[in-house]
Amino acid sequence: ERFASKLRLKVNADRITADFQALLRQALLPAKGGLCPVFVEYQNQLARTELTFAREWSVTPSDELLFALSALLGPENVTLHFDHV
Repeated sequence: ERFASKLRLKVNADRITADFQALLRQALLPAKGGLCPVFVEYQNQLARTELTFAREWSVTPSDELLFALSALLGPENVTLHFDHV
């Protein structure tokens, strides 16, 4: 966690279902309260933007978190970035 600079999630509008928000919250909640900020790159057919979650939603990265997010978004859409030491 000390070297993780951010967690980036790519979300395409086509993948969003009615329960997406609840599933994302369920995946993030156990890791909430850490030091790693969460960024979401959201894209639909017309535009793309990057959103930053509030600081209170920073996470403690773990294998469980990455597996849960990968199951929800697809592994290619979950990236943990690290600072160079």
